[in-house]
Amino acid sequence: MNGNPLVSVIICVYNAERYIGECLRSVFSQTYSHLELIVVNDCSNDGTVAEVEKFDDPRLQLIHLPTTSGGPAVPRNRGVDVAKGKYFAFLDADDLWLPEKLEKQVALMEAHPEYGYTHTACWKIDDKGNRLGVRHGDLLPPSGPYWEVLLQQVWMSSSTVMVSRKSWEQLGPFNETDEWRVHEDLEFALRYAQVMPFGVLTEPLAEYRLTPGNISSRKWKNIGRDYTLYIHVYRTPSLWRGGISRRQFRMRVLGMAEEGAYYWRARKRWARALWFVGQMLQLCPFAPGGWQQLAAVGLRRM
Repeated sequence: MNGNPLVSVIICVYNAERYIGECLRSVFSQTYSHLELIVVNDCSNDGTVAEVEKFDDPRLQLIHLPTTSGGPAVPRNRGVDVAKGKYFAFLDADDLWLPEKLEKQVALMEAHPEYGYTHTACWKIDDKGNRLGVRHGDLLPPSGPYWEVLLQQVWMSSSTVMVSRKSWEQLGPFNETDEWRVHEDLEFALRYAQVMPFGVLTEPLAEYRLTPGNISSRKWKNIGRDYTLYIHVYRTPSLWRGGISRRQFRMRVLGMAEEGAYYWRARKRWARALWFVGQMLQLCPFAPGGWQQLAAVGLRRM
């Protein structure tokens, strides 16, 4: 391939019969063809495997896990275990890549070896593939230091992430513990952001599907900036100590809880608003904001 580095594409799949064919076609349609595709089947019990086996391409390897992992960290790590590439690119089974995604991302990483972790902007699409707008719009932070900005909001989609083998060997795989079962992406990114700048392509080069069954679908406690995720990060000082003070981070998480209270008050969902108020009072019992929110909920004031 004229010296072009090999990219290992890793897709973990569980009961994605409806989407996996389109997902794989988006990989095989890449303008950058020097790739291997490793599909890790997490004990699917629908027609997922049959859909994968329809593809006759020597670059495709299908791996079966012996037991269901319950999250993407294990299958992603098992995929990397057998990968041969210089770069590892991750794609969720219900998401898609635009044709030039790998070509442009490899070019960025080859030109900037200091970027051991890169990601791109992406479109949001609905269950039928209709585009709903660009995720984060034009707010996506540019290439450079990313540790502090990740302590504000989750800016990346896992289906746009590419890391170098060198950085993986230095900083390790996705966290497979139950503690990070659903939020392994941010824990992984924060560890990398502590020691290296991130490369970012602000052009949308992937499509992130919003589906009811998606493991990252918004639940009511995670409106806005993922309060439950960031309170978990707050309770894990190794991920933020040195990048922000405890007080600064506590006030930031407090603001996320207040956003939740306002959101559910505006929709007259008083019990949900009260849950966020309780979180505010636990974080900062002497701050006036929590008590003001409590009074507003008690008075049923929107």
